[in-house]
Amino acid sequence: MAALTSETKTIGFIGGDNVPLIQKFANGFVQGATSVDSEIEVLIQYAGDFGNDVLGAEIARDMIEQNSDVLYSAAGFTGVGALREAEQNGIYAIGVDSDQFYYAEEAIVTSMLKNVDIALYDTVKEIQETEQLATKHIELGFAESGVGLAPIRIVHLSTEQERRLKEAEEAILQGEVQFQ
Repeated sequence: MAALTSETKTIGFIGGDNVPLIQKFANGFVQGATSVDSEIEVLIQYAGDFGNDVLGAEIARDMIEQNSDVLYSAAGFTGVGALREAEQNGIYAIGVDSDQFYYAEEAIVTSMLKNVDIALYDTVKEIQETEQLATKHIELGFAESGVGLAPIRIVHLSTEQERRLKEAEEAILQGEVQFQ
């Protein structure tokens, strides 16, 4: 979505900390954006803090000064500061974990959702059926509805943009995308 909606060909990722889990968010962002536009520039900065909205806004301002026109944050409350800064500067943003549209209604194009409700439902269903809690590791990805996108808002995608988004979703579902 960031690459599809960027006009400057510069987008930014703000991570809460430079740790493997957040690096996966950054890598997926870069991989998705470059699959749309191999020449897009992706700025990445790790805040070292998940609870500082002022710091998030500061990092966002810096990225905006470097021509970023879409920001994506995986940084907790620090990310909320970045989303609000994007809104104040009239650029787009993408939320994470839940639909973050209500933090910055004039900026949030969509959010990457962790569908915790699906995982919880599946777990409760398994407990009901087997009368025990499984001790196995469970991962729910896009194909299992464990993650997804919130509704697309504030932008109107062209037919071509919608087609590219659907193609990307289908490639993930078919296992054609290898995540790094």
